[in-house]
Amino acid sequence: MVQSLRDIWTETPPLTKLVCKVSIPLGMTLMAVGVVGDIFFKWWDGLSFITNLLSSVTGLAFAVPFALLILDRLAEPHAIAAERRSAIRLAGLWIAKYEAAKVDVARLSRELQWMNGLAPANAEEEAAAFDELHRTLSSNWGCVLHLRDAWALVRGTAEQRLAENGMRLRTSLRIDHYDQLVESTYQGTMRILQATSANMPPHAELETWFSELGMVSSVRVSFYDD
Repeated sequence: MVQSLRDIWTETPPLTKLVCKVSIPLGMTLMAVGVVGDIFFKWWDGLSFITNLLSSVTGLAFAVPFALLILDRLAEPHAIAAERRSAIRLAGLWIAKYEAAKVDVARLSRELQWMNGLAPANAEEEAAAFDELHRTLSSNWGCVLHLRDAWALVRGTAEQRLAENGMRLRTSLRIDHYDQLVESTYQGTMRILQATSANMPPHAELETWFSELGMVSSVRVSFYDD
């Protein structure tokens, strides 16, 4: 108990210490004057307003240090718990946005499965296939961008708030590898979109890109106490 009080005093800011050093002796002095005047000299007879005023100032002199030292320390766990709840809500919000973007990427991956391993019989079929790929990507490439942006917020804002409250992100793929996978998927999408715009079929990149597109939408994200 004594050690706890010492710790409280050691951690108290200098200005608060000064207020306490003034208020407590002042309160004790006023209390002594009030008791002595009441018992021995009857100073306060007929002076109800002054009596109430003196009593109020005396109580305030003790209440201020009590509030600054004790109540503030008692409120600290509640503030920590509130900050932790806020961090959990924020992380949940950004992870939900990430999960929504991931659903859209998974839908795009399924929509383009017909292209995976496609072997056109002739140049005309190949051109038609890549035209269709370009149209699909032109309409849906934003979901890959949204996934990258949502993941950046999870890794930035949400992860920082979690760390400040003793929690960490957990992913089903090592987190630094997933960072690379998200960025690689986005860059691959952009290259394929540009290549198909220029009528240059991106044969070399398609297999890797399809694989990444499927992997990036299958990683699970959560958080836990560190």
